[in-house]
Amino acid sequence: MDESMSAWRPKTSQYGGLPNLTYEPRKPKPLGTMFKNGVEATTGIMVTQDVVQGLSEQRDKQYDGDVSSLPLHEPIMAHVAETLRQCESANLVNGGWVGGDAWFGSIPCVVELMKKLGVYSTFIIKQNVQYCPLQVIQRIMQTRNKQGRRAGRHVVMKATVSGVDLFLLAYAWSNKRAAYIVSSCGTTVQHEIPYRSKFTDEYGNVTFKEIPRPSIAHFYFELCPLIDNHNKDRQGVLALEDCWPTKNPWFRLMTTMIGMSVVDMHRWDRNQRSGGEAFEWLNTNDERPDFLKVRSMTNLIARGLHAPHMRYYTKTKPQPPIRLRAGQRSLQQKLSRITNAEGETKRPPKRPGGKTREYQQTCYICRQYHKCGPITQWWCNKCNMPLCSMQTLRREISCYDEHCANQGDPVLGCCIRERFIMPPEYRLYSETTINNDNTPTPPTLPTINLFGDVGSPDAVNNDNGDNHSIASSAQQEESVSAAAAAMEQSPEARMESIRSEIGRSIETRASKASSVATRRSKRKR
Repeated sequence: MDESMSAWRPKTSQYGGLPNLTYEPRKPKPLGTMFKNGVEATTGIMVTQDVVQGLSEQRDKQYDGDVSSLPLHEPIMAHVAETLRQCESANLVNGGWVGGDAWFGSIPCVVELMKKLGVYSTFIIKQNVQYCPLQVIQRIMQTRNKQGRRAGRHVVMKATVSGVDLFLLAYAWSNKRAAYIVSSCGTTVQHEIPYRSKFTDEYGNVTFKEIPRPSIAHFYFELCPLIDNHNKDRQGVLALEDCWPTKNPWFRLMTTMIGMSVVDMHRWDRNQRSGGEAFEWLNTNDERPDFLKVRSMTNLIARGLHAPHMRYYTKTKPQPPIRLRAGQRSLQQKLSRITNAEGETKRPPKRPGGKTREYQQTCYICRQYHKCGPITQWWCNKCNMPLCSMQTLRREISCYDEHCANQGDPVLGCCIRERFIMPPEYRLYSETTINNDNTPTPPTLPTINLFGDVGSPDAVNNDNGDNHSIASSAQQEESVSAAAAAMEQSPEARMESIRSEIGRSIETRASKASSVATRRSKRKR
């Protein structure tokens, strides 16, 4: 058991819209809403939460002020009541174990857990010294080690309080400092894995020395940082509170809960993939596998959120049934955001704390009509061709429909390619020129064959090789009849209509160019 903080710094009022705030100067983010919580010791998943409220609300909670099982029947103190509530909310069974830091630790807490819930416990003792001979065991430790080299030594005192057998352990983890542990279970024999005490030698290098420690101390100190690691992954690594800034305190609390849930899911996934050995890897290896990193898993989760078809559900606009949804895909559902090789849609900031920018490219279809086409953030789901996400105002059809109408075209169609380079013969804006008599030459439309071939099969070259001759009228009638037959079927009819719309848009541009040429000639006169 330990504490977690949801950071909140009010600017306009005392509490910033919350009922109360907690200030803990030892925390990395000291001001905000505090949670007393506990995690499961094997997987590290958080199993219980209790919000620290105001003083009057805390006193009204269960067990606070009740008669205790101690010899003098003192009222139950706040830290003991909090520990009992945490164990009950976690559904800790008879014979289970619970541990915590110095805020929870005391001899009355160990006694109440065993008497009321039948739960074994181990705690650090610092300030809660009721029924604890802390000064006596300190003197014994100093007397037995007068030379000053007491690292690795320990002293044990046993007692029975209200029928509960417990012991007090003083363990010197360095020559100057010692830890005081009270427990109702475990042994004090030396553990096979020693404690590594790191220090700087006379040459400035960081080295370590191995110090023996009792088994109960090894067991407790291995499990003690589980909630601290949970808070580190949520606040420092995942950092949703920094990524989602807000002025609403309740949204901040919801962000904290989402971060805890994501870290819990990472803990569960880590334990499942490692076959239950993730705890041993974390305590013996500094180099973690990829799936032990919370960022690696959250990137996989968040990648699906970039899909444009994932929208918020509203009661005013409910989603249609699944069978109807398959045939009613909008234009943006057929496109996806432009990403890099890692699947990220935004560029990293140029400097720390700077703004991120989306990956953008020029629409490939619009390059036919403009020298500098519009910038877009979308591309085709199949071939990654940059396309406009909506229908442009200058043409009657969208870029995606024109892209689908040219499926057999290796330039405009849907196929795999390394680079998107528009050939000169496809640039329609460069083919509209002004003749000497101030009359524009209309641009020619690239032929679109409804049967999947590029160009018209009836077009043949002249002897000079410079111009293309048009097929005979009989052949044109045959092609028209074939196109009409294709339109009676389903997909080709749509392609023919799209091609005619493209032709009309080009004629409109030619008429505009003619009017421009007329105005220029009048100005010269």
